[in-house]
Amino acid sequence: MLVKLSVDGVTKLWGELKRAAVMAVPPNVSDLEEHTNNVLAAILRGDLECWIIADEEGSPDRRAKGIAFTGTVMDSFSMTKNLLIYGVFSYERVSMRLWREGLETLRKEAEKRGCRYIIGYTSEPRMIEIANMLGGDTSTILVRLEV
Repeated sequence: MLVKLSVDGVTKLWGELKRAAVMAVPPNVSDLEEHTNNVLAAILRGDLECWIIADEEGSPDRRAKGIAFTGTVMDSFSMTKNLLIYGVFSYERVSMRLWREGLETLRKEAEKRGCRYIIGYTSEPRMIEIANMLGGDTSTILVRLEV
């Protein structure tokens, strides 16, 4: 189950969520302190959302298993709107059932926003494996060169 936190919820839990924001850092981030401040500012502005990955209510194992950050991005050249999975961090192993449920939640969210794709970038082999198991296309490679 994927549950979107309200801005108030993020503000109240930021002390705990900040660790997840650091651990979920995309490969293009260098200054972690500035990064976490910018993530919080983006959430407060409504540009980024924070989601909790957890089992259903009533489950004997009901607790947060992970955190995901998403936002809507526009490719300014093709004018294609996409839902970006900005970062994911799990505190413990997440079952494929929860990954599937979470993807379905994000699909509904992306459709509601008029997005074409759900996209993300990672250098984590396990996340690439999960994306493949969920039917994702992981053939695109982001190239990064120092300036």
